[in-house]
Amino acid sequence: MKRVVLVAAFFPPDRGGIEATAETIARHFADRCTVVAPPHDAARRYDGEQAFRVRRMPIFERGQWPSWRRFASRLAAVCVEERADLVLFAHYAPYVWAGRWLHRALGVQTAVYLHGFDFLAYTPSPAHRLLLRRSLRETGSVLVNSQWTSRQLAPYLPIHRHGLLYPPVAANRCPVTPVPATHTVTSLGRWTSIKGYDTAIAAVSKLRPHYPDVSYRLLGSGPAEPSYRALIRRLGIEANVSLEPASDERDRCEALAASSIFLQPSRSLLHPTYVQEESFGVAALEANAAGRPVVASRVGGVPEAVVDGVTGILVPPDDPTALADAIAALWEQPTMLRAMAAQGPEHVRRTFGTERFVARLERLLGLMTDRPRVSICIPARNAARTLGATLDSLLTQDYPNLEWIVVDDQSTDATPAIATRDPRVRLVRGEARGAAAARNLAARHASGEFLYFSDDDCVHRLDAIRTLVDALERQPSAAFAYSSFRLGWKTFKLRPFDLAALRERNYISTRALIRRRDFPGFDESLQRLQDWDLWLRMGAQGRPGIWVNEALYRQDPGSNSMSSRWFPKFLYRFPRLADRLSRGAGMSLREAEAIVLRKHPARLPLSPTEQWSCPRCRRTLPTQFPAVCPRCQVRFATVHGIPVFLHPAYFDTFKQTEVAAHSHDPEPGANRIAPRNRHYHQQPKRRLLDAPTRSHVLEVACGNRPDSFELAQHGLFVTATDIALARVERAREAARQLGLSHRMRFAVADAEHLPFLNRQFDAVLTAASFHHFPHPANALRELRRVVRPGGLIVLELEPQRWPYRTVFRLLGPLRRVFRNQEHGVQHSLGDDTTQGFTAAELRALCRNANLEVLSLRPAKILTELADQTTRFLAKALGRTWDTPHLLLTVLSLADRVLEHSPGVNRVSWHWNLVARVREESQESAQA
Repeated sequence: MKRVVLVAAFFPPDRGGIEATAETIARHFADRCTVVAPPHDAARRYDGEQAFRVRRMPIFERGQWPSWRRFASRLAAVCVEERADLVLFAHYAPYVWAGRWLHRALGVQTAVYLHGFDFLAYTPSPAHRLLLRRSLRETGSVLVNSQWTSRQLAPYLPIHRHGLLYPPVAANRCPVTPVPATHTVTSLGRWTSIKGYDTAIAAVSKLRPHYPDVSYRLLGSGPAEPSYRALIRRLGIEANVSLEPASDERDRCEALAASSIFLQPSRSLLHPTYVQEESFGVAALEANAAGRPVVASRVGGVPEAVVDGVTGILVPPDDPTALADAIAALWEQPTMLRAMAAQGPEHVRRTFGTERFVARLERLLGLMTDRPRVSICIPARNAARTLGATLDSLLTQDYPNLEWIVVDDQSTDATPAIATRDPRVRLVRGEARGAAAARNLAARHASGEFLYFSDDDCVHRLDAIRTLVDALERQPSAAFAYSSFRLGWKTFKLRPFDLAALRERNYISTRALIRRRDFPGFDESLQRLQDWDLWLRMGAQGRPGIWVNEALYRQDPGSNSMSSRWFPKFLYRFPRLADRLSRGAGMSLREAEAIVLRKHPARLPLSPTEQWSCPRCRRTLPTQFPAVCPRCQVRFATVHGIPVFLHPAYFDTFKQTEVAAHSHDPEPGANRIAPRNRHYHQQPKRRLLDAPTRSHVLEVACGNRPDSFELAQHGLFVTATDIALARVERAREAARQLGLSHRMRFAVADAEHLPFLNRQFDAVLTAASFHHFPHPANALRELRRVVRPGGLIVLELEPQRWPYRTVFRLLGPLRRVFRNQEHGVQHSLGDDTTQGFTAAELRALCRNANLEVLSLRPAKILTELADQTTRFLAKALGRTWDTPHLLLTVLSLADRVLEHSPGVNRVSWHWNLVARVREESQESAQA
């Protein structure tokens, strides 16, 4: 059995999430595990009580660089002494780089278990980001504790290398007790800003008028204690909220037993290079295990732990009203409260139990010997020249459990003799009915859990099968795995699975590893593009694929197979010539394409008359207005025929000020098509103009003249919203004058709480408004919610960060002077408070919302500089000047060149961002 060295800088006797997980691993491998941990005052007593061996030594030492250099030498000595086969780092730290040396010098396998903030904390430093990439690339197995962590890790390590391993939760940590009939809620955790306990305290103040006996017990300790006590005094709820230290496990269990609901009101914190959120909800699961329903924020990895409506309720972050309403809903419906309480322990045991954790840990680390069988299926016809090299590469794979099946499709050369040279290869005689029939015949003779289809002219890398199997085991929801490849000298780098993009063209080859239970069989009536048809059928059935971003095989360009023929991209601009050159026996490429597209028509777009939903609870609203939400009992009316969905619970002072500022801002429509804006607004919309006719697009914060007018003119359906009714009325009138009323509908709505169903739109567009949203992370998640998988989110963003750190800071005093001269004018808080966005912040926001950034380009360099200068001089002199039209035209042309200059684009004023909502298969799957 393999011996394991577990390295943990956080380890008992200290207590915490990482410490508990490391202890679980050590106890499971107790008879073959040595733990390396830092010294601790109470270590002697703890270490003496354990069945595993603990080696205490300093990890970080001052006065040397790097600070863990001496520790790396000591760790190597421990590996030699213990004859270690595997070094498992319980969390990320810079010393993970030492694993590279251990593997090369001692042949020790390495693995690391990532928890989110342990590696994100190092990303602000470019040097640490480089070290992070290099360390993880050299590490054998990389485990992540949640899908959210996997999304944050994606920029530093390809997603196919992430092994999803949820932390273990002990089902018997606290006894399951009946839910008391009291109005008591509890939270357990460290008192820091990210925990959001101040939101829970504010929610208690909203509950007290309806439940005078409400009690909130907050157990823990931390630096936010003074601010919490000040907030409690200011709200006058000292009798309802108690801050208590949690000294031991007994205190925690007693607090859970005395409460009826557990709260986890976490929030998002935006950092320069990442969004900090709770990577998982262990505390919520511990409450579920004790039989308590959970009310938690929908941030980070918490939704992966709390099943909304089953074991708890998820609410938006930083929303005391929504939190209070969810608590009240459970108290008002005791049947639902008890049902959630009863579901919790079974949910934890079934999905997050310790037994499941250790079994998956052993599988991901390769410590189990019963690897699933893979059946390699090779159809061959007259392949004597290439079949030998193909079999040699597949017979020498480093994967332990394989079977090889060659289907001879009535060959007239030495193909059968070559196939039977090795006794391990099974030869099956076919009937010359084509490659699709031969592959199906091989699948019927196969006995493996996985099927791998190879052509007879492919030479595979030594670890090709193992790499694909590992990718599927790390992503249980994926039905097949495929990789990039080489065709002669040319490398074809494929792309992640995207069903919408796959409908446009086939970019996945036949050489893929497929789960046998998900394999529907090739269509034998097709002579060409059988693989394209297969992937489309599997995708439509909810069986997505996962891309391994490595070239795992090389195809012989000199063989006779159609898949080995490559033509330059420009040739396909001449369809007739390309079709003639690529014609196979009996069916041309265009004929095959037409058949496949008829079998898989594009999805019909949603009608623009779809029903609305409540922006708070997302229940479908009646079609007739005024409409009353059946759950919230909130009434939504129309004004001048425009539905208004501004929920009073979310319409705070900031948003009221924005409405006042923009209601009286005329913003003439011509401003949008001025030379300085034309390229800024046109460049990101090009992707939307390529969308299929009748696609359904949502424009958020449309203003007086929506950017989506052009989309409607191209045949797309458009729904346009804005928070200011006056602007929506002007936009509707402009649409009527342009004759677009039949393709557009309008509504007054808040970008952070949209009145639409999940996945209702094909794309979302918002222009020059993102800085007006009080919580950009929440707004971006809401935009993602209403877009179908594979759909686009287009953001025309302003401003860049650098003008606010330089130009506007220097001109701040003069700006206040100008403001004092403008009596009675309401100014936007978004314009006054924004600090702009950096590229790293925008990528972090998209990554946090599980969006794939397709394009992030700077915009408006010289044009905005000239326009801002003209505006400033006009205000200083009391004039109404406009920048000369000819000058703006010339500067716009110059901007188009400068946007592609790496040095100059850093001083752009705006951003254009295009992101795609990931398909379900691209998200890390549930364990």
